[in-house]
Amino acid sequence: MRKYDIYLIEDEFALHYFQKEHLMYRLFAEYKTSGVDRDRYVKKQIEYITKKIPILQLRWMLEKRLGKDPNWTALSDKEYKYEKENSKARLELAGDFIFMEAEGTVEAETVFFEVLRKLNPCFLAMNYADHVYGWLNPVKQRKFCIK
Repeated sequence: MRKYDIYLIEDEFALHYFQKEHLMYRLFAEYKTSGVDRDRYVKKQIEYITKKIPILQLRWMLEKRLGKDPNWTALSDKEYKYEKENSKARLELAGDFIFMEAEGTVEAETVFFEVLRKLNPCFLAMNYADHVYGWLNPVKQRKFCIK
């Protein structure tokens, strides 16, 4: 099973750390594994470089994009799933970040990633177990982070 933490990064940091994602990944990975002593320091850094998730807008976009798709289900106002043949994903709005778990082919998780991409180009997804991370938006569109 693939598990992702997805954060919305402040525009200026997204631009500065574009193609240096490994540095951000290390910060977030340290936060996941840090002890109580370092926890506050790293947490403050993460709070500084991240934006709040626009929950209402995200819910609206999920409804608009997936509302009529029979493979999509709203489990609650903070939890959604997409299940199709050999692919399934569950998206959970966890406050300061989005948690997603997926298994099978990447089709179901890609559906959710597409909605997030359209909402904001500065989402960074991290899979700590597999040491995989990256921006949800393609490189060509990176410049649109800055308003």
